[in-house]
Amino acid sequence: MTFKTATLSKDSVGLHRHHKLNTRKYVRTSDAQIEKRLNILTERVLRMAPSQMAALPYLAEIGRLRAQYPEGHYPGHAKEIIWSIYSNATKEFARMNGQAKKDALLVFKNRMMD
Repeated sequence: MTFKTATLSKDSVGLHRHHKLNTRKYVRTSDAQIEKRLNILTERVLRMAPSQMAALPYLAEIGRLRAQYPEGHYPGHAKEIIWSIYSNATKEFARMNGQAKKDALLVFKNRMMD
């Protein structure tokens, strides 16, 4: 599975606008905050994915990022990739389970942006 990095498709205009507003903030975050967000993302992907198979591509990409930057220093483009993994997971899991999943992901999204 490939992940979009900087932009999302036009069919998700609301998410796209939100993503653009928050990308700069996300890129400015410290490596410790990124590591914390990766841990949260891993935990939430495992909890929210309807099946283990649905979670695997996201977990593989998170693992690849950790292997690529073992010392925990994430450059700006890696932080954008982490954000895109989050937004792709948000859209996919929301589509799979309907409104209840969207509500849970909204809480997760707010926690990610703190």
